[in-house]
Amino acid sequence: MAFLNLGLCTFPSEPTCPEGTAPSPFDPSVCYKVFINASDYYTASDVCTSAGGLLTSIHSAFESQFVLGISSGSGADSVWLGGNNANVNATWKWDDNSPFDYIDWAAGQPPNTPGNCLTLHLQGGGFWFAEKCNEQKPFICKLLPTKPGSIFKGYGNMTCDYARQLCSDKNSTLASIHSFRENAFIQGLASSPNFDIKTVIGLISDVAAWRWQDNTLLNYTHWADAATSQPNSKSCISMGGFGQYGNWYSVQDYPTPEYTTQAICKVSGYGSFNKSLKDSICPAGTIQGTVDPNACYKVFAKGLNWYSAEQACQKENGHLISIHNSLENWFFIGIIDNNVPTTVDFWVGGTNDNPNGTWGWNDNSPFDFLNWAPGLLNWQ
Repeated sequence: MAFLNLGLCTFPSEPTCPEGTAPSPFDPSVCYKVFINASDYYTASDVCTSAGGLLTSIHSAFESQFVLGISSGSGADSVWLGGNNANVNATWKWDDNSPFDYIDWAAGQPPNTPGNCLTLHLQGGGFWFAEKCNEQKPFICKLLPTKPGSIFKGYGNMTCDYARQLCSDKNSTLASIHSFRENAFIQGLASSPNFDIKTVIGLISDVAAWRWQDNTLLNYTHWADAATSQPNSKSCISMGGFGQYGNWYSVQDYPTPEYTTQAICKVSGYGSFNKSLKDSICPAGTIQGTVDPNACYKVFAKGLNWYSAEQACQKENGHLISIHNSLENWFFIGIIDNNVPTTVDFWVGGTNDNPNGTWGWNDNSPFDFLNWAPGLLNWQ
């Protein structure tokens, strides 16, 4: 009987570009990967994120020519880059939040064009065009090489043994988890509306005790129930899918023998999740941030309207959350999924309820990250 799961791995290897990617001649910390299967901008962005990076940004004529060169075998007229103007000010920005400090627009671009997403045309000098985001094109991801502390995801159906081998082939192991914060982060990273997707973690056992495959200290667990926690040398431990609170299960505890998996590939290092309790600055009942360890978060499960929710946060000397990058977005998904049923939506602290109708965060931090659903606001 084969069980299918999602695998996440941590890397002990030195920085190197994965097979099938092109190392940057300008920045040894960057790798590029060309995907020739045509996709719309949103799907391309998701694929890059799952591969451990983002649609590529370009910051010099040299980089532009390099990207043009590696894209020439795609067989297409143009490819997606990681730029768009889908924000309240309609200003062009890179998905990776790097400075928009180099431009190479074709004549007449981009004013008065119908598109909001950036393409590189492979003929006639490699100039840029603004095109509709739902067009189907190949695309280029800018990735970070695998290095110590990295987390790796790979999409694809796999058995537990295959997941372990996948990590081993990349000089890594299935992920160990050492805190609620790390569990929440990985749950958010692996989250999907599909309740059947599972995430294999690196917990293994003999008949006497559990241990992590990477031999790190077993100092945190998140079992679904006491029965699951009993050591079993034949068990494969998975984190539950969307809506299952990040609980850990043995594969034999699932009600059906078949369920969906994913295979995932490299995401850059996220730093240490494993601060001791004495290092925590957060009061009881709150959760310390992973992306910003100086921030504390609290989940309110009671349903309120947006204004009442903001007032409740202000009574705690805070605000509804602001989100500034994809890592924070994943972390918040994980917090929610670990604490409450996720069949309901949650308020965040963004609003355009002002005389100008512009979007902003309640805490007055920059509105510098967007993750709108397709079709909302300026996206086309």
